[in-house]
Amino acid sequence: SLGQISSFVLYSRRFSGPINEMANIVAELQSAFAAGDYQSAIQSATKLAQTDPSAPQTMLALIVQGEALIELARFDEAVLVLDRAAHSEHMPMEERLRARLLRADALFATGADNPARYAAALETYRAVIFGGTLSVGGRIAVSFKIAKALEKLKRVEEAIEQYYTQVVLAYREAAARKSDFERTEMNKDKTGVELKGVKGVNPVNGAELPIFISDYV
Repeated sequence: SLGQISSFVLYSRRFSGPINEMANIVAELQSAFAAGDYQSAIQSATKLAQTDPSAPQTMLALIVQGEALIELARFDEAVLVLDRAAHSEHMPMEERLRARLLRADALFATGADNPARYAAALETYRAVIFGGTLSVGGRIAVSFKIAKALEKLKRVEEAIEQYYTQVVLAYREAAARKSDFERTEMNKDKTGVELKGVKGVNPVNGAELPIFISDYV
C-alpha cells in the first residue's frame, strides 16, 4: 500500500542517513588534507569521531588527523591521536602499522626536548621492521629512520652500520634487481640515498656537496 511504501522510504532514510553523513565527512576530510587545509581536516576528523567513535571510518580518520597535526607541528597531540588509532581493534593491520609509524615520527620530532622520545621512536621502528610486513622500499625507509634515531641517541657506530648495511646496500640490491627498462623509464619516481660521510667538492667555490646513489640514469 502507499502507506507501507511511505513508511519504508522514511525508514530507509533514517537508516542510511548516518551512513551518508559519515561518507560526506570522510570526503570533506580527504579533500581538506589533499588541499593542505590541515585545520579543516582536523575539524572533520573530530566531527566524525562525534558521529560514531568506534566506526572503522573514524579510526582511519584519526590517522589523517594525526598526519595533519604533524604537518602543523602539533606533535604531542599527534602522538595521542595516533596512539588511539594504532591500538584500535577496528583497524586493519596495515593501517594500524601506518599509525604506529606516524606516531613514532611524531615522537622523533620532539626528541630534542626529551631524548627518551628518540628511544621510543627507535623501539617502534625496530618492532615494525621485525614484523616483516613491509615492502622493500618500506623496509629501507624505516631502516633509515632507525639510523637517524641511533644517531640522535649518539650511538654513532651503530648508526653508521645500520645506515650502510640496511639502507645503502639494501637500496643497491633493490635497484640491481630492476630491469634496464625500469631504470631508464622516464615516467617514474626518481629515488636515491645519500652516502653519509662521503662528500664531493665544488671546484668553483670549494663547497662540500652530498653524494647519492640512485636507481635511474
